[in-house]
Amino acid sequence: MRKWILTWILPTLLYRPCFHIIFLLGSMSFACNDMTPEQMAANVNCSSPERHTRSYTHLEGGDVRKRKLFCRTQWYLRIDKDGNVTGTTEPNNIYSILEIRTVEVGIVVIKGVESEYYLAMNKSGKVYAKKLKNEDCNFEEMILENHYNTYASAKWRHTGKRMFVAINNKGTPMKGKKSKKGQKASHFLPMHISNNT
Repeated sequence: MRKWILTWILPTLLYRPCFHIIFLLGSMSFACNDMTPEQMAANVNCSSPERHTRSYTHLEGGDVRKRKLFCRTQWYLRIDKDGNVTGTTEPNNIYSILEIRTVEVGIVVIKGVESEYYLAMNKSGKVYAKKLKNEDCNFEEMILENHYNTYASAKWRHTGKRMFVAINNKGTPMKGKKSKKGQKASHFLPMHISNNT
């Protein structure tokens, strides 16, 4: 009888500490997700390097961010006063300051702060700028594992494939039909605007 009681009580006693450990780990995970990027960088419990540099709240809608989009081809995306979309190597170019506004989950519009032109892509994949936004101005913003973002037309596809905003090695926007998710030209790092800019 004594042996039966021990075999029944012992596992029950062991389950409780295990349950508390699982609960604590789960709580830490939720706490990390609720923190700002600065808090996450300071918190040693949030060990993922992507969480240290990235906030995902903008995917939920209603968020507005001022950023510079720095392409892996070493160009900043720029929309100038005449509505030209090009790349610039000047880190302090006023036309490279962009407003990225979430219009629905995962969908953003990108506007030049100084030029007041919206970034757009037409049916043929041409990247251009326009004063009045329409569905051509909607882009799917995707966060990649390498910490870069891609921006694909939310409206248009080419033979069923996404068409991405991309800047080639010469600083010229590529046609969306020729762009691919894995290309350097399609990868952008959203950079915070410093107070000096």
